[in-house]
Amino acid sequence: MHEMTGNYNAHSSVQLNIIDTTKSFIEQDIDTLDITRFLIADFGSVHGLDSIYAMKIIIQALKDTKKIHDDSSILVVHNDLSTNNWTNLFELLNQEKFYYGVASGRSSL
Repeated sequence: MHEMTGNYNAHSSVQLNIIDTTKSFIEQDIDTLDITRFLIADFGSVHGLDSIYAMKIIIQALKDTKKIHDDSSILVVHNDLSTNNWTNLFELLNQEKFYYGVASGRSSL
């Protein structure tokens, strides 16, 4: 694994397009779930923009399908290398404030 340099968020349009392309599949699969508490693992969260965008889609689908009633039933674990720019991710989390997020700097790869 190589450390990410530069501003990943500024160069992640391909990843954002993939999230948009798969949005209907995410929503369809969430509709089939029969659980009320969620732990979402985000592997490779990098600087956070793609991750938080994907979490918004997932959480909105959970709300739309009435799988959850408030944000306290969701925990998101962001995971990446210990050398990741965690400050940037935490700043984005503090701006958004729509789910509880924690981070792990120990990669499973």
